[in-house]
Amino acid sequence: MARGLPVGLNWALALVVLALAALAGLGLEVPRWQWQAHTLWQEPWRLWTCALVHGSPLHAGANALGALLLAWLGWRARLKARDLCALGLAWPLMHALLALRADLPAYFGASGLLHGAATLVGLGLLRGNAHERRIGWAFLAVLALKLLAEQPWGPALRYEPLWGGMATVPLAHALGAAVALGVAGLFSALHRHQG
Repeated sequence: MARGLPVGLNWALALVVLALAALAGLGLEVPRWQWQAHTLWQEPWRLWTCALVHGSPLHAGANALGALLLAWLGWRARLKARDLCALGLAWPLMHALLALRADLPAYFGASGLLHGAATLVGLGLLRGNAHERRIGWAFLAVLALKLLAEQPWGPALRYEPLWGGMATVPLAHALGAAVALGVAGLFSALHRHQG
């Protein structure tokens, strides 16, 4: 992002844009933009666009609200440009790894990406003072418990009454968190090596 922005602002601006894109994506035809196992290599752009389309206004609104919350938390945690780069790199990687599930024909929504962003917020808090580190550990522990409770090793699709019967993909949440964690670890190691 642009140089000279206060620390955390580039993250916040990017997540606000993601929130707006989630709402704007309501006008898009889901099958045309979603991740599809059978078109993964012929149409790789779907690795990005799948996060921008949603199945209903409730789905888009919830993900937009989540993005806005993570924008604020990331700004408060003073996330750096490298955190935003980690999220940008994790975005297509987490969606590419969905191909590991042969029983998942399609995927759309920003929930995997938002779980990756939440992981980066938690890691960012760990770089702060003692109080922020305690919050960061608690944040990451709650996130890990949520992911375990969703049982990403179970069925690829879970139908949730909360979402009007729309299916969720627990594996996408787990992959979002795991890939973001891995990319952040790689960036951190490179940063230490350069320092």
